[in-house]
Amino acid sequence: MAEEQIHDQSVHVDEHDPHSSKKTPMPSSRSHFQSEIGEDPDQALINQYVYLLLYPNNHHVDFDSLNVNPLVVEILKGHPLHHALIDSVAVPLIYLQQVWKTIKYVVESDTNKYFKLRIDNFTSILTYQRLRGILDLPEANSREGRTRFDQYPVDSEIFAGILALGYTGSLTKISDFKKANLPPFYYQMFSVFNRCFTSRNSGLDITNMHTLRLFHAVVYDLHVDYSVVFWMELYEKLISKRTSKSPIYVPYQRFLQLIIRCMIRSNRDIPKITQHELAPKFVMKYLQKAEKAVHLLHSSSTSFALICQSEL
Repeated sequence: MAEEQIHDQSVHVDEHDPHSSKKTPMPSSRSHFQSEIGEDPDQALINQYVYLLLYPNNHHVDFDSLNVNPLVVEILKGHPLHHALIDSVAVPLIYLQQVWKTIKYVVESDTNKYFKLRIDNFTSILTYQRLRGILDLPEANSREGRTRFDQYPVDSEIFAGILALGYTGSLTKISDFKKANLPPFYYQMFSVFNRCFTSRNSGLDITNMHTLRLFHAVVYDLHVDYSVVFWMELYEKLISKRTSKSPIYVPYQRFLQLIIRCMIRSNRDIPKITQHELAPKFVMKYLQKAEKAVHLLHSSSTSFALICQSEL
């Protein structure tokens, strides 16, 4: 589903959408605050003293300068996740901070769950299907002859699949995983995943089950719903936001900015504030210094044989 074809449910009426409303959106907080008080309207949205840090995470890929095995680049360029790896945008910093501060997860029923967020003075709804469209992820019928996604394998099958790649050491639970135990070819591919599809700012040698599940699905060319991983990652970050484990920085900065871009495009009443400071973009071009030594060890071409019928 193309991003531009999705209408903002907080503004446009959709007779099939229970969240749609005929209410006219409220005026922008910025314009109201400025006209009534004559001061900086940013303070009406979020106090800048409570801004979170913007540590590098959720990078996008620059394939032209990515210093990994060329076969890794070709595989990722031809994969359905390609767009989710390279797409990025810089939105007003205040909108990024406001969205992460105000985002909520709403459960109305087992089949009706969504994120609710605010940009300026406008509420927008992020559904599961909408996230798939924003990241340009494949639909169930995107593969010829298929009408539904495969189920993700259970964790034990995923661990067995990773071991079959030539992983050294024990791997019976996610806390066992160390990226350094992967063969060079898969080490490099996983480095891209752990840097670009997560909100990790440090500890890049370890991962969580969601990311390993995604990596396993790509390596073995499984026809799975990739948006499940990103939806659950965002949900779990939101759940932990108010706990002691909450990060001191904004997580998933790139994906949040892509979401904000979609909301702004579909609701023209949201002020563009083009002169405002923009949030940063983080690009993955090089492996970290500790990874360069591994990069010098070129894996043999037979490594690719374990990638089952990958479409290049």
